[in-house]
Amino acid sequence: MLAAASLLRQVRGHQEQTGFRLAEITAKRARLDRAREDKRCVRAELEGGAATTGPDLAGDARITQPTRDAFEEVAGRLRAARGWIDRGREDPLAAAQELLAAEDGLDRVDMLAPRDRELHAQAAKALERAREAVEEASSWSSLHGVIVPGQPGINELSAADRLLREGRYEESRLAAGAARETADAAMEEIRAEVSRRRIVDLRSSSGSSSSSDWPSSDSGSGPDTSSSSSGDSSGSGSSGWSGSDSGSGSSSWSGSDSGSGESHW
Repeated sequence: MLAAASLLRQVRGHQEQTGFRLAEITAKRARLDRAREDKRCVRAELEGGAATTGPDLAGDARITQPTRDAFEEVAGRLRAARGWIDRGREDPLAAAQELLAAEDGLDRVDMLAPRDRELHAQAAKALERAREAVEEASSWSSLHGVIVPGQPGINELSAADRLLREGRYEESRLAAGAARETADAAMEEIRAEVSRRRIVDLRSSSGSSSSSDWPSSDSGSGPDTSSSSSGDSSGSGSSGWSGSDSGSGSSSWSGSDSGSGESHW
């Protein structure tokens, strides 16, 4: 009887321990289920964000390759998290790590994409200004006949255009700045040469006009002074400054005595 009672007490002890153990297992399973559900909600939210961001990036040529690579990493993390969660006996820590990495990666992509667009706009604006400067230098050179070796800034401009298409926006902006500086320097040289030529032309035309103002030294250019001071041998006494009537001998600049033939100034 005593032995049977002892055995009963042992059985009750084991039953209690088993009950405690079962309760712990049930509680743990409930926590796992809640954690799994929470992770599924987080995963669904992240996948929704990725589903919106993915096509937006794919259709935008301004997005750089590093940004696209960052998004691909996010997609990989989400696939790994889905694999852990859908197994049913997942490692909660592994799933949580994948989801955390995916969330951080998606935040990074959301920061990089607008930055790519802004840098692209800056580089494109710098490229357009550089192109205008290069074309202006070339047109001035042709218009004024100033010989400039090559086309100033064209090499840097080509490099800036190539870098822009490759998504290397900062390098493109710097190359465009170099092209503009080269073209502007050429423009200064062209303007200086045009100004120099204008000064030479003005001096040349001024010298020509001054020499043409001097009177000619031809012998027939002035009036015959001898005729103004003497009468002719026929006794008419007419002056070179006046017309005379037949035999009157009077000058238009003077009154005449009858038959005198003298002119008075």
